[in-house]
Amino acid sequence: MKEIEKPRHRSRLRQIIGKEYFILKRKMDWFFGDKKWAVSKSENLFKNTFFRHKSMILRPLKDIDMYLQENKRKNLKIAVTRINHLIIKPG
Repeated sequence: MKEIEKPRHRSRLRQIIGKEYFILKRKMDWFFGDKKWAVSKSENLFKNTFFRHKSMILRPLKDIDMYLQENKRKNLKIAVTRINHLIIKPG
């Protein structure tokens, strides 16, 4: 079995510059890349539901304080407002 390499030690400045570099690289790919993203929205509801999921947003977990799960609730609320009514076409 192949042994996993440990990460290289980087200076704090190198970590910050590297992080900013990869953030910029990702954003440039979003704006100038050739990938197709879902951009059309519709306020009309469809007749058929393809997938429905129900799960508890806040649930007691071992050794995790409940107040930390408030971040999950807030992040999901932000995500839902961004993707609600978004139409994802085939391909």
